[in-house]
Amino acid sequence: MYTWMAKVMELFKTFKLEDTAMDFSSFFNKVIPFIGSFAPLFVPIFSLIRGTIRWNDNDLSPVLVVDAKVISKRMLNTRIQPYHTRIPLFRYSVSTYTCLATFEVESGNRMELEIPEKRYSLITERDFGRLTFQGTRYIKFKRERIKD
Repeated sequence: MYTWMAKVMELFKTFKLEDTAMDFSSFFNKVIPFIGSFAPLFVPIFSLIRGTIRWNDNDLSPVLVVDAKVISKRMLNTRIQPYHTRIPLFRYSVSTYTCLATFEVESGNRMELEIPEKRYSLITERDFGRLTFQGTRYIKFKRERIKD
């Protein structure tokens, strides 16, 4: 009576390993370029899926209105500059700004939310007011008074 391990050993004895073995160089010459050709497609697809999941999570979260204090605010500058060329027409760069504000609620928890550029200049540090948000989505901040 054979066990499953004995059957596997018999299978390996009848299988000629040297005929089908893939050596190290053929692996890199065949498999890696195949995977690398699809890698640029995975980054945008992953970003799209991640953004859709975040958007859905925010939609499912309740809209909360809490008393909050603005602790800090900052702008992130992301600059994209293509390869340098000798043709002046193709020398360009693209800058995008992301406005962020850190709010502290009464319980002491802090959250950093992305806010629109139009609202960024209206909020100052140490402002106190009513923060309305949904998940990680900023909705509005109504300033009441400044607390020190």
